[in-house]
Amino acid sequence: MNQTPRRSNLLMNAGNSALLVIDVQEKLLPLIPNHRRIVWNIGRLLDAAKLLGVRSLATEQYPKGLGATVAELRERLPEPPEKSMFSCRECSALFAPLRDEGIDNVLLVGIEAHVCVQQTALDLLAQGFNVFLAVDAIGSRSSRYHQAAVFPAVALGPDTQHDPVGGHHPKSVASLPTSRGTLRLQSVAPATGPIARESFLLLRAWPRRTFRC
Repeated sequence: MNQTPRRSNLLMNAGNSALLVIDVQEKLLPLIPNHRRIVWNIGRLLDAAKLLGVRSLATEQYPKGLGATVAELRERLPEPPEKSMFSCRECSALFAPLRDEGIDNVLLVGIEAHVCVQQTALDLLAQGFNVFLAVDAIGSRSSRYHQAAVFPAVALGPDTQHDPVGGHHPKSVASLPTSRGTLRLQSVAPATGPIARESFLLLRAWPRRTFRC
């Protein structure tokens, strides 16, 4: 009989997780400090998602005015739906199939952290998803706005429900890994084999130049 305790439902793996890229668009991105680094980190997560079979999703906020998703990311993503609300809840068709596929965890990246990302996180939490923010892959026009989005996420208390097998556990919680930490610590990849080696290379990857934004 296997006595190994079950894993936490708040650890992402390829079978229960999705990656959502929020509004990384041509006319908005240049306003964000360190935007080149943010795009690079998002690209690394998209590459990892493809490797591991994790579903990647995207949205665009009023693309007629703010432009399309930047080319570096657009080529890695499915066609994003348009939205006029700040929150991605307007794009409900993105999230409806996730429950049917057993996907409870959504990792958020994109801009801006204190508006579209934060509102999407809160709305997904209200729907019962576990929400993760990759803090080095989200951005705002100032560090103050970025912190205003991140710290309330830390303060969110878990809503608990009773599990007859495992007792009480968090129903949904906002967590704050880095893109590197997601690859390393969240156990989205197996520990051995070809996929593990490729995941390790993504983990070790680092930009060849210093970004100046």
